[in-house]
Amino acid sequence: MGPLLFIVYINDLPDCIMCNSYGYADDYKIIGTNGVTLQIDATRLNKWCEMNMMTMNAGKCKLVCFKNDINICINGKLFEQKIT
Repeated sequence: MGPLLFIVYINDLPDCIMCNSYGYADDYKIIGTNGVTLQIDATRLNKWCEMNMMTMNAGKCKLVCFKNDINICINGKLFEQKIT
């Protein structure tokens, strides 16, 4: 019952994200091509977490770049970048 309740709890999360996003259990991915839009979405996601009494662990967040070198940070913590 726990995972089902969690999914119901985060049901409105995609409404605050501009980019494409996908979630499974407690794993959430935001997919975009513009670094500015990705930073805005990361900030919105962090605000959503704060409003819903959840903590976003920026240390566990990863940034995968295929083309450009993009830096995304939350609360001064830079996401680890995986360049392919």
